[in-house]
Amino acid sequence: MSQGFDFDPRVVITDPGSSELCPFSPPPDFIGGSADYRLLMVRRFRVPATRRAIMDHARSLEEGTITVTGRYAVAAVEILSRICASDSTMKRAS
Repeated sequence: MSQGFDFDPRVVITDPGSSELCPFSPPPDFIGGSADYRLLMVRRFRVPATRRAIMDHARSLEEGTITVTGRYAVAAVEILSRICASDSTMKRAS
């Protein structure tokens, strides 16, 4: 494990290439629009380890302790909000 590795679920960075730790940061060469970004996030959500990190970010959004920055910040907040709404719906149904 590398030293200095800190994942902070309260911080979402959406600029391409800006963070290898944040699942919401696209690769450095990513030039897509919001729809392409959403597709990227769907693919990442399907990977269990990445899904856990995304869910940690969603919990931070629910707690109101999140900062979202970067080119795709609006799309990231929309994605996280949908996850929160879906997760809340599932909790109520169970």
